[in-house]
Amino acid sequence: MSTLSPATLFLLAAASCASPVAAQTTAPTALPPAPPTTSPAPSPAPETPRAMSPALAAHLAAQLPKFAPPKPTEPAASPAAPDPGRPRNTIFRLPNYVVHEEKPPAFKERHLLTPTGRLSLGLKRYPGLRFGSLPIFRNDGWALAMLAEDDRLDRKAEMEDLVTLVSLPAERAKAKAEVQKTFLRSDW
Repeated sequence: MSTLSPATLFLLAAASCASPVAAQTTAPTALPPAPPTTSPAPSPAPETPRAMSPALAAHLAAQLPKFAPPKPTEPAASPAAPDPGRPRNTIFRLPNYVVHEEKPPAFKERHLLTPTGRLSLGLKRYPGLRFGSLPIFRNDGWALAMLAEDDRLDRKAEMEDLVTLVSLPAERAKAKAEVQKTFLRSDW
C-alpha cells in the first residue's frame, strides 16, 4: 500500500465531499408520506448518505497514525523541606527587599516655581491678561495676584480636608472655625 501525503489525503476527502453536496441541492420529486395516526414502535433513524465511500474512509483511516493515549506519570517524590533558593516551577523569583527609608516629600507646583516661572504660569492660566498690556504698563502684577489667590484657595481646601479627620464633632467645628479665620482675606 502506498503512503499518501497529508495534502493528497485532504484533496481526496474534499473531492469526495463535494459530489454528494451537489446531489443534495436538487429539489425532492415527491412529498414524504403522511405520518400515521397511531404511534407504531419507534423505527431506527434513516441512514444518511455518507460524504465518502466506505472504501475511501477505510483507506484514510489506515493512513492516519493510531491514537495512543499518553501514559500517566507518577508524581515525583517531594522533598521534605523544599530548597528556598530553587523554585518548584519555572518562574524565576527575586529576593524580597525591605526599604527602611522615608518617602520623599510630595512637592506642590507652587513650591517648585521660580518667580519667572510663576509669572509665566499666571499668564498661561489667565491668557486674558496678555491683552491690553502695553510695554510700559503690563498686567504681570495682576497675574501674580490671581495666582496667589489660587494658591490660597488650594491651601484652604487642603486644610479643610485635614479637618474632616477630626473625630469629635465639637473639635471638628472648632477646627473649621480656625481654618476659616486663618484663610480669611484681610487685604480687602
